[in-house]
Amino acid sequence: MRALIEYRKARGIETSDAVFQKAGFNEMTLYRTERGLTQPTLETLERYASAIGFELALRPKGEGSSLQLRLPKTRVLTMFNHAGGVGKTSLTRDIGYTMAELGFKVLLIDLDPQANLTAWLGVSRPVQDSQTVLEVIQGENRDPKLPTPTRAFNLDIIPSNLNLSRVDRFPVQGRFRRLGRAIRHLDVYDFVLIDPNPALTNLTMIALAAADQLIVPLPANTKGEEAIPGIVEALESVKEETNEGLSIGAFIITQYDTKTTVDRVAVEHIRSLVSPIAPVIGPLHHYAVFREAQMLALPVSLADPQHKATEQISRITAELLSELQVTGKH
Repeated sequence: MRALIEYRKARGIETSDAVFQKAGFNEMTLYRTERGLTQPTLETLERYASAIGFELALRPKGEGSSLQLRLPKTRVLTMFNHAGGVGKTSLTRDIGYTMAELGFKVLLIDLDPQANLTAWLGVSRPVQDSQTVLEVIQGENRDPKLPTPTRAFNLDIIPSNLNLSRVDRFPVQGRFRRLGRAIRHLDVYDFVLIDPNPALTNLTMIALAAADQLIVPLPANTKGEEAIPGIVEALESVKEETNEGLSIGAFIITQYDTKTTVDRVAVEHIRSLVSPIAPVIGPLHHYAVFREAQMLALPVSLADPQHKATEQISRITAELLSELQVTGKH
């Protein structure tokens, strides 16, 4: 029970949330259960766990049995680097699409007012505010719901528009966890990939507060090296304030040019700096096809299926799934 309570608090789930009412709890039952004033039955534990996104499994252990926790079905990954131009949005698009091609159910959330992810997946314009997460973050509903996503190729996306920048112009105290709460209602996706803006803004902090893990692209150059302290600092700040369980799932080295000694040295230096923190994947080479895919509003593997970049994206996605300990479709 203690593990469930700690997870609830780390994810910002309040006992007053509607998910508990739907699970058949009242305020007194929750109070007594969480404070150990009553011994919870297996049914009570299952309902509590289900309300916060966990599954319980009864497994044999020797002559007796043990109750085990399974991770929530939906894994929320935020692509994060406060520096711009590191390949974050194209990675979100291409890894998300590749995951979908492998049979996973994938939702992308564009949390950048520039809406590059939205444009690069060919979502029709203009995007209405009701299609974005603006109301989820700024609305008054205590039990926010995500808007119906738009279908793009073999995955779903909640698009963005310039009006999402309002979130960064006004105080959002107490609202950093609202996106995460809305994502909790999902039960049809294996992965949710969030693409925030490349800065330390309210929107970025909301994306970090909603995540289970961060996936951090680092270019094979000085910009990649210089971004590392800020990334670690932001992680620690979010863990302390809004998302205690947040961690870095992997660093992905991007924009690597095999022809330059500088890039080769940078890759080795970056590996030495970040490998003690989280696994390092890549490098992903710098190819012009990524820009071509942007203009075509297609994932790279559809823009040029035979290109080396397509093979690299497939390999990097497989490595990422392995590091996340996902061995096959759920």
